[in-house]
This record gives sequence, structure tokens and C-alpha cells, in this order.
Amino acid sequence: MLSAQNKIKEARLRTSKKVHDVVANGLYKVMTEIENQSGIGKEEILDRLDLMYQKSRDISYEVEEQPSENYIHKLNTLLKSFESERIQVGVKGNSEDSWMNANAAVQNEVEHILQELLVNMDKHSQATRVTFIFRQQDGRIHITYQDNGTGISEETRFNNGLSNTGNRIKNIHGEITFDSKPGKGLQITISFPVS
Repeated sequence: MLSAQNKIKEARLRTSKKVHDVVANGLYKVMTEIENQSGIGKEEILDRLDLMYQKSRDISYEVEEQPSENYIHKLNTLLKSFESERIQVGVKGNSEDSWMNANAAVQNEVEHILQELLVNMDKHSQATRVTFIFRQQDGRIHITYQDNGTGISEETRFNNGLSNTGNRIKNIHGEITFDSKPGKGLQITISFPVS
């Protein structure tokens, strides 16, 4: 009986995490693009909303995402979608060398982790400059996130988004380090095995 209850609880937690990471953050990304990019037409908006609709349906059927044919381009598009008149986003090292031998599960988790960092940056940090640096060394992928925002105070509580991010990093056997001084920006270092 207890085992069955634990399985139900785990399934609910997985679904909740997917709804937050895929649907809520995906919709926030679309809203940010509409707000910050001029010239987006009605058809393009409808296409993006249809994609979110399909992803939300996939969650109900527990369909896992397939690896992207061009993950580097997909990741660059995600990161740059948060660029606006107020925010500059720089990307260094997001190349074939950085992602060599990384499997689809790792790529999927990283995509959601970085999206969550950007959503939190956009909502809370007041940053005007964000930089991502990617590199692979000694069988590990290292990602450094830096912004010039307000930083994180010691009293900051990690809500669903950052808690899910921590769980995703554990899923890929990774580590995350926060380096922040209030008012001096934030640096986050993520490191995980290639596969």
C-alpha cells in the first residue's frame, strides 16, 4: 500500500515539474518574445502557441522529447529569446566541442535548467547583461551563467522553479554553485558528466 502511494506521489511530482518547466516557462518565453521582438506576425505567434499546446498534450501522454537535430541552434535561440532593449544576452562556447557525446536526456535537462535561470533573471534580477559560457573538459560539461543584476540575498527561498532546477541537475549527476553578493550580480556554475 505504501509503495503504491509513493509511486503515485512520484508520478504527480514528475507531472508537476513538467507542467512548470515545459508549459509555464515555455509560455513565459513566448510572452517575452512577443514583448521584446518587433515584427512577430500572428501566424508565428499561433505556431508557437500550437507548439506549447502539443507539449502540454505530450505531458499527459508521458511522451519524452526527441533529441533536437541541431541542439546548439536550439539552445542559442532559447538564450537569445530573452534579449531585449533592456537585456543583452551573450553566449560563448556553445559549439559542437561543448556538446560532443552529450546524450538527448542530458540535453533536454540542460535546456530546461537554462530556461529556468533566464525566467528567474527576467522576473527578479533587474539585470541588463547576462552571459553564458560553455565548455567541455575532462568528460564534464561546464556552464557558467553571469548577470549584473541584484544578486541573491541569503534569505532567498528557492520556490518550485529553482527546486526543480536542483532536481534536474541531480538527475544528470551534476553540481551547481551560486556565487552572489546582493547588488553585485550573480554567477552560477553548473557542471555535469557528458552522459
